[in-house]
Amino acid sequence: MLETILKECGRFKKEQIKTKITFTIVIHQYLVLKTKDLEIELDPYGFGRRIPYGKHLNTINFLFGDKSFN
Repeated sequence: MLETILKECGRFKKEQIKTKITFTIVIHQYLVLKTKDLEIELDPYGFGRRIPYGKHLNTINFLFGDKSFN
């Protein structure tokens, strides 16, 4: 759904948005958004588990959380 919103808002092209899949304890999908100057990982599910944008859910932070995000 986030990918659709980013495309439809008109600010990002399809080529700027990549879907990534990671295999942690669960199979997990997140987005990598490319701008002119940087790439940022967008993981709404991870954000709900206290993983900040710019990082994605992995086995360590799935089990123990991300201690750097308060």
